Order: sequence, then C-alpha cells, then structure tokens
Amino acid sequence: AYFIVVLGDRTMYPVMAKIEGNDKKKHASILELSKKLKAKEEGGEEGKGAVTESASQPAPSAAAATPAAPSPEKKAVPKKSPRKKPALRSKSRGKSPSSRKKASTSKAASSSKSSKSKGTSIPAAKLIEYEDAKERLGSVFQGSILADLESKKWKERVGAVDQILELLKGDGVESCKENVGAIYSLFNSKPGWKDTNFQVCKKIFEAVTALIEACDPNATRSLCVLPLEDCLNKMSDRKIEPACKGYLTACCEAQGPKTILPATKEKLGKVRNPKAIAGFIGWVVTCIQEFGAGSIDVQQMIGYAKEWIS
Repeated sequence: AYFIVVLGDRTMYPVMAKIEGNDKKKHASILELSKKLKAKEEGGEEGKGAVTESASQPAPSAAAATPAAPSPEKKAVPKKSPRKKPALRSKSRGKSPSSRKKASTSKAASSSKSSKSKGTSIPAAKLIEYEDAKERLGSVFQGSILADLESKKWKERVGAVDQILELLKGDGVESCKENVGAIYSLFNSKPGWKDTNFQVCKKIFEAVTALIEACDPNATRSLCVLPLEDCLNKMSDRKIEPACKGYLTACCEAQGPKTILPATKEKLGKVRNPKAIAGFIGWVVTCIQEFGAGSIDVQQMIGYAKEWIS
C-alpha cells in the first residue's frame, strides 16, 4: 500500500494484478489501506492534531496514579486485584500460534468485507437527457460555459471545454465528481465526440481523462466505454492521437486492461482507417509494457495479434 502511494497506481499495477489473481481479499485490503494512506497525506495537519490529542489523554491517568501511591492505606489493594491482571495477560501470551492466526484471519476477513462494502457503495453513473444534464450543471458551470459548448465558433467551444478542464484540475473537482454522469451526457451531445475541429476534440478527451482520474472507478464503469469508437477513429489524426491514448490509459488504470482491451477491440471492428488501427496497436504495445503481461489475458492477446497480422 505504501508503494502504491509513493510510486503510483500505474507503476504498481502489474504487482497488484498478480495479487488480485492469487488473493482478492488481500488485494482489496491493500487498496483500502493505500486509500487511507493517501487520505493521511492529504490531511497531514489534521492527523498531527489527532495524534497530539491522543497523546495528551494518557497524561491525566498517570497524574492520577501518582498521588494514590504515597497513601499507606491503599497498599493492601494491589495484593488483591493487580496480580489477576498479569494472569489475564499471561493467558493471552500463552495462546497457541494457531489461535492467533485464526484471530488475524478473522480480522482480515472483516476488513476485506468492509472494504468491499465501501467499494460497492458508490453507484455507477448513467447517461441522462441533454436538457436534464444542462439543468444539473447550471450551478456547477458558471458563466457562459454551457452556451459556448453549443456555439458554432470553434474558439468558443474550445474555451468552454478548457474552463471545464480547469475546474476538474482545481477547486471544482468535487462538484464535477458528483455530476460525472451529467458531464458525460453533456459531452455526448454538445459538442460531441466527433467535433470537426481537432482542438475541440483534443480538449474534450483531456477533460474526460481528468474526470476518470478524479472519480471512483465504480462511478465511471459504464461511462468510460461510450466514446471508445470515436476515440479510435480520432487516432488517425496525429494532433489528437496523444489525447486519445491518454484517455485509453486512464480507462485501464480505473477499470483494468482486462476490461478495456476487449471492449476497445470490439469497437475496432467498426474502424476502417488504417492509421487509426495502427495507432491503437501501438498503444496496446505501450499498455502491455506499462501494466505488465500479468494485467492482460495473454491467450486472448495472441489471438488479437494473429488477427492483425492476417
């Protein structure tokens, strides 16, 4: 969990994929612990305050214990009870290793159950009607952002998407995370994934990439596959290709290559541009190098390779 916080999710993905294949409970508990470590780093000052408060609590008990020692009348009291407490401790020390293992496994099972319940507590976001999305985002996107997204002038559309991207990378990220379905519904209609201007398309894929990176994977599970076909078609344009590859990589980080690669390969059957297909195959090579062979279905990938060669 510490290495996930220090090195990042992408670097540790091959290791985590192997752990998930061997022990899903251990995988879930490591992810939960890494989230707690990240939360502690973000709220370091609050954690320090909590430590000082907890450190200050035992002090009164020690102070209360010192004045009771000099009284001669209370010397007889330790003969009755204090020796029972060490006896209880000796019982706990005398427990067999098997009983200790059972206790630790029960704790691990309970922690894994709690982590699973936390992971499934966030529902998957869904597409909504365009007008409903505009109404929900009216309080999130200030100014003329929503109107500029529908503008016929490409500079105004680029400016609107750029403002949304700034919100996702700044103070407005929390409100955007709460409306992830509405934002996808907005981009799905206006300006759409097939905008004729390459700068608008590039900004849109950069914005949804930032949205996926900020949101919980459960929230974007069904949404991230929506623009895959258009994303693949745009790979034929070298100006947009880096943003498209960045989106696919963010999807793999959130959902795993075993989920995204088959879904993308299915959409690839509708792509006719050879440059787009070549761009996707190049990204697949990079994906395997970054995430590791353990993160994919090797036999399935061999079948894809044979199909592409033929």
